[in-house]
Amino acid sequence: MADAPEIRFDQVKNLGIFADTRQRAARVGLVAAVAELFEAANIDIDIIGADSALQTVGLPTIAVGDHSKGLESLLIVGACAGLNRPDMNITAKPFAFTGQMVNAIAPEEDQLIGLVPSAMARDKKGGDMGVRLHRAVYRKHLPTLAETAAFNRRSIGKIATTVEAGRLVTIFPTGGVYDAATTPWRKGVGQAVTALSDEVFDTTLVAPFEFEDFKPRRIMTAIAAARLGIKPRRQELVVKFGPQETLGSIFDGNRDLSAEGITEVLRQRFEDEFAPVRQSNQVAAQAAVRAALEA
Repeated sequence: MADAPEIRFDQVKNLGIFADTRQRAARVGLVAAVAELFEAANIDIDIIGADSALQTVGLPTIAVGDHSKGLESLLIVGACAGLNRPDMNITAKPFAFTGQMVNAIAPEEDQLIGLVPSAMARDKKGGDMGVRLHRAVYRKHLPTLAETAAFNRRSIGKIATTVEAGRLVTIFPTGGVYDAATTPWRKGVGQAVTALSDEVFDTTLVAPFEFEDFKPRRIMTAIAAARLGIKPRRQELVVKFGPQETLGSIFDGNRDLSAEGITEVLRQRFEDEFAPVRQSNQVAAQAAVRAALEA
């Protein structure tokens, strides 16, 4: 079995544009520092559906979220300030901009847990335009297919040990910027769950979440403006949490399922929670358009 390589994407960190935020994070923690960054950018995050268990510091928690807009891995860090959960780690593609932002700010080693899709391996061919562009830009930093597999195995193990330490770990299971309610999931979430000890398996909370529609460009423009001393217009974001249950409750203590089976159970629960809401919103939007045309 190949040893997991050390994979670093420090381009944003090396620019030093968030050096002061990193220094602040060293004093108050990543969650509080990102919350202050959003406050300066006039960005509010309203939280819907989070129960008291999710807000319990030290409770092993897997927060499984949608990643369709590309910024959710950064936004959920700020949202954890509203949850009073500073004990968090985040999984993200380490070469992606939001992953690099977390890496540039986080004061704790491995607070960002990187996962590299196999499509991004240096010796991989094909893929969509986004994959090909990233591969071209980061080729010299990317691992081979064998190294990617070893790196991801280590990261999955890190997710499990971090959850067992009583922290909240975010996972975006589609492996890219896709709608988690309608797109197949990668099995990493199931692999992390199967790596948990029996005791922690039963008590680990699963918290599905999704941000309401937002414009990523507006978020980043507001952050950039705040960095320049300009007070941006207020933006209000909403993150919705679905029912929060322990793995022991979801699987009724059954640990015999495969990683694929566990992933599918959690995916179906996410779809049942969020896909109908989205379909309802689409129907309402279509009705509004028809009404406007008929007026």
